[in-house]
Amino acid sequence: MLRILEKFGVPPGIVNTVQKLYKVITIEFDAAETRISFASTLGVKQGNNLAQTLFLFVIQAAIEHLDSK
Repeated sequence: MLRILEKFGVPPGIVNTVQKLYKVITIEFDAAETRISFASTLGVKQGNNLAQTLFLFVIQAAIEHLDSK
């Protein structure tokens, strides 16, 4: 995702900030009275104010990649 932001000309300071926000993400939830947690290494954090914008960057990159084939 960070390479995509750089490709579209997002300033390095903003890319670094996004990188810090997404550096360590742990998903936790309860299932059948058991607490489960795991590291998230892909995707956009849901509920984050940046999520919609980052999603659009990723989708645009995917569309351009598919158009180039």
